[in-house]
Amino acid sequence: MKQMTFWLGILFCSAVLAADPEEASFLKNEYTVQIDYSDSKQPVTRSYSSSRDMSALEVLMHVAVVETHPVSDFVFVTSIDQVAGERGKTAWYYKVNGLPAKLLAMDNILSPGDTLQWVYKKDVCSITVDGKCKMAE
Repeated sequence: MKQMTFWLGILFCSAVLAADPEEASFLKNEYTVQIDYSDSKQPVTRSYSSSRDMSALEVLMHVAVVETHPVSDFVFVTSIDQVAGERGKTAWYYKVNGLPAKLLAMDNILSPGDTLQWVYKKDVCSITVDGKCKMAE
């Protein structure tokens, strides 16, 4: 009986692994990441699948070479695929499903099927001496 259970388990696992990815999508969270490097490189679109919920930063780190900068309890993306921001001039910003993010990427837990768009553009939010975000002039 144990041998039969073992072989049925192997057969089930094989069927799941051989199944059409669309049919097996309930097993994982799928994310799409679009990266716009501005004039530095051609834009790219990459996909990532996971068996668990992930933050926007975690997903980005799985599809690109990412550098971050910690400030207190926060982590900011400073470079993606060797395209680095320059404080007061250029920075990385992101959207989820076309909407501007309201949370830092490390705190923004994505939903299955979400699309992230990372854009390298003019820094419109420079940190001032008092620590408040001020729109660039």
